[in-house]
Amino acid sequence: MNTPSLNLLNPRRMQTAIEGHLSDDFGRNEPLLGDCLVYLGVLTPEQIDKALTEQRRNGGLFGEAVIRLKMASRDQVYTALALQDGYLNPVISPVVLPKGLALLRRPNDIAAERIRLLRTKLLTMQTAEQLSLFSIIPAAYNVRAEFIACNLAAAFAQLGRKTLLVDADLRKPRVRRFLNLKPHKGLASALAGKAALTEIVQETIIANLFAMTASPQKNNPQELLAADRLPTLFKEMAQNFDNVIVLSAPNGREGDGQFAWSATGAGLVVARRNVTRFHELKILQSTLRQLDVSVFGAAMTR
Repeated sequence: MNTPSLNLLNPRRMQTAIEGHLSDDFGRNEPLLGDCLVYLGVLTPEQIDKALTEQRRNGGLFGEAVIRLKMASRDQVYTALALQDGYLNPVISPVVLPKGLALLRRPNDIAAERIRLLRTKLLTMQTAEQLSLFSIIPAAYNVRAEFIACNLAAAFAQLGRKTLLVDADLRKPRVRRFLNLKPHKGLASALAGKAALTEIVQETIIANLFAMTASPQKNNPQELLAADRLPTLFKEMAQNFDNVIVLSAPNGREGDGQFAWSATGAGLVVARRNVTRFHELKILQSTLRQLDVSVFGAAMTR
């Protein structure tokens, strides 16, 4: 799994979420986590009773009891926790977390910790204006920057910020597949004048996180990106969202990414540990300097 090289605690304590909060709504005690697991179709009310009995007998947290009894997987428990904490959009069905979304699927793992640390560094070292619109810049073709782009966007959304993630790689888009989104009009449609901003923004499974897919164009991607419409469209996005994060095309011979870098004016470089070459970073640095792009720093993936 890709992890950023760069710890904020979950704003609602995890232990509190999965242990003793009980309600009497139905004339008997039910843990809130159990309610979420029932909502997701993972448990039945009868299974909740069995899990409570297991918890009383052997102690520990309710979620641990459910996992010990093999009633739910750890991923399902974390999904229910994310739903309970208000991190998921309940109107999206089915409620299934994308596999690469480590921030919610494995919130205690090192990958999630590093994403939260990266978010902290950006929030404390950059201005609100700079973070309102910026690019995620893959240093080369073999850098899978979508892991950092999608997880970082989710991390901003967790803070209650209305966040938009834009896939600006019109040749090899990756956001739609990463977030399990349905085919939809996207950035290319807007650049071609075939759709308005309101028509191409999609809700995602994550609360407060919206996405704009690329609508891949293999015939004329650079011509679309070079149009005057791109900076105008980005400005419109920034006026309607707290944070706009643009996953650009990678640094390479086509130069598609340069249009997004120039239009956003700021960016975070993503390189691949032990793979990205020094001369590639030097070329990228020179290009960003020529475009007058403010570079926040760099993150590493495996």
